[in-house]
Amino acid sequence: MRMQMSMRPDIDDVNATSDDMMSGNDQMLTDEIREMNELSASELSTMMSTPDGPPSWIQDPWSLPFSPSALNAPFPSNPSNPIDLNVVDLAHWSMDPGEGGRGHAAAIFSASSSEHSPFSLPASNGRQLESVSSASPRDADRSDRPASSVTSFASRSPAPSRLSQEDHVNNLLSVLNNGSLATESLIQLYFVEIHPYWPLLHAPTFDVANTSHVLLGSMVVLSSWLNRELDHMKLAPLVFDAVTAALPDVQPPSLQTLQALLLCVVYSTCCLTEEGMLAKAVHFNGILISKCRHLGVFNGQYAYDDLGDCAFSGWLAQEQLHRLAFSILRVDAHLSILMDHPPSVRYQEIMISLPKSSQLWTAANDNERRSLQWNEPGGREKAPFCFLMRDALDLNRRSHLPYRLTEADYHLGLCSLQVGVWEAAREAHICESDELVTNSVSGDPVQIYCAHLELWRVSMENDCQLRQNYFSASKPSADHIFSPLSLTLWHISALTLHAPIKLLEGQGCCFRCRPGADKARLRAWVTSTHARVAVWNAAQISHVVALESSTPTPTTSLLLNPLAIPSLLKSAIVTCSYAYETYACRLCTGGPPIDSVDLFGVKDEDEKLVRWKEQGEGLATWGPGEIPVCRCQLGALETWFREALSRYKGAGMELNYFLSGLGKR
Repeated sequence: MRMQMSMRPDIDDVNATSDDMMSGNDQMLTDEIREMNELSASELSTMMSTPDGPPSWIQDPWSLPFSPSALNAPFPSNPSNPIDLNVVDLAHWSMDPGEGGRGHAAAIFSASSSEHSPFSLPASNGRQLESVSSASPRDADRSDRPASSVTSFASRSPAPSRLSQEDHVNNLLSVLNNGSLATESLIQLYFVEIHPYWPLLHAPTFDVANTSHVLLGSMVVLSSWLNRELDHMKLAPLVFDAVTAALPDVQPPSLQTLQALLLCVVYSTCCLTEEGMLAKAVHFNGILISKCRHLGVFNGQYAYDDLGDCAFSGWLAQEQLHRLAFSILRVDAHLSILMDHPPSVRYQEIMISLPKSSQLWTAANDNERRSLQWNEPGGREKAPFCFLMRDALDLNRRSHLPYRLTEADYHLGLCSLQVGVWEAAREAHICESDELVTNSVSGDPVQIYCAHLELWRVSMENDCQLRQNYFSASKPSADHIFSPLSLTLWHISALTLHAPIKLLEGQGCCFRCRPGADKARLRAWVTSTHARVAVWNAAQISHVVALESSTPTPTTSLLLNPLAIPSLLKSAIVTCSYAYETYACRLCTGGPPIDSVDLFGVKDEDEKLVRWKEQGEGLATWGPGEIPVCRCQLGALETWFREALSRYKGAGMELNYFLSGLGKR
């Protein structure tokens, strides 16, 4: 024992040796940094250059070295022949508003504004709404304050770390001031067109003078995009830089900064066809979720103070926080579907009540709030959202819930289901699974979440008559604007569960699969119930998008539905794959006449539809022209989808690429 102890070095000697080593390493690192700092600009440029010029990641810090297509591509069978990562970005099938506009608005970047302009950004600080709705009173010292405080602060020689933040805000401020007339019209457009879909802000008490420039900039850039003005691409980088600069490393960000960050995610998601927008959407969404999770926005522990003695101000602050949390849930679910990634926000962590109804959110003062409170649906505000979803998904307890949900509530519930939908679909679509090619049992994940979705659909119809009101053009409530988005979300969720999209596209599900190696598995899926259910869901998506696209220019509900065109493209893949392998009409089979099933017009519980989905009896027809979903009519189906996607160049290219390889699998 004594020998073992004598062999152990003295602790002080070890610490002294470690200190010497750390000091030596620090000195070496300091010398290297000094040498790098002494390099001239030309020497550094030479070091970072390639024969073709500087690398792309230096020219554009937002550029991606690879695309989502490459991430989803199968591993090569021959390691010496690596995958080409510079492939066409699959995000190109997202929404693109195109050129032109719904009425011309003056350019944002005008040379100067009129001296008698009725609208201008604030010239004096005054009391801000931010002081009512912020995380703490310290927000008054941040870079997202109104113009006067920013300008006065910039004139006092700020510290270098602070200078860049003020520069970003001043750059955005100069643009918004120069185009004040256009800025006013775009803010008005925001509340008329965008606010009903993303009701983050309280319109009756909204005041430009008390609104930070990063929030104003995010509102303006989103409105400019919706108005199909090309200037939104020039304004967006300024807004992104200002929002990033307004996110302090130590202090918690203000509520208005978080709201601006959310609108940046919404804008980036709507503009995924633009280069670099996918990276921005993912980046900002990750920051937003982590910030709100850390601050306690999802569980109701967000500490805001300086609310004053006004109860109405406290009510406004709390409701804006709740609406921020649920808006994050929505946009995160949308991104997960577009990218085929699991959502980051789970409904189990949202321990706050549902947002107030649209009617109550219009209250301009406390008296109106108290009056409208009597019209609120009973019970829905009592339980935290996580418990509400738990009870709603319990098949034994759902019929006993003591409250009814609104259309907006059901949409939030569909967003919450996306975590389970993604998990069940991912498990069912791998090559080792046989859930989609054999008779499923009740315990399979796909069957479990199909039951959840079906329960949700029935509940939506019982409480809101969502499908009936939408297709009959009835507008019984202010929440009717969520109908096309909710219908698209429900049907794309069901389609995702029933259709192995990667298999239909000829891709492998994992690195062990090779493209085109699963022909037997594909044919087994085509003859299963899952294939027919997927085709029916594809028809419902196509019907919704066709109605929304019936006008000469895309409607606001179509533009602000980022799932519409990607879902239509998936519907084309499912329907054409099924038709290519199916011989069902009288001409192909040579049999007697067959009862037709109009997939666009038939009711959900129609007996003929049920027999076709479960047993394959009958002939499914597509669209107003009643095109048979059969191999002999594949050309007509292809034409229908090409016309439906003709406005969207990226989606049309993806469709043509898929159809060109359909017969080569």
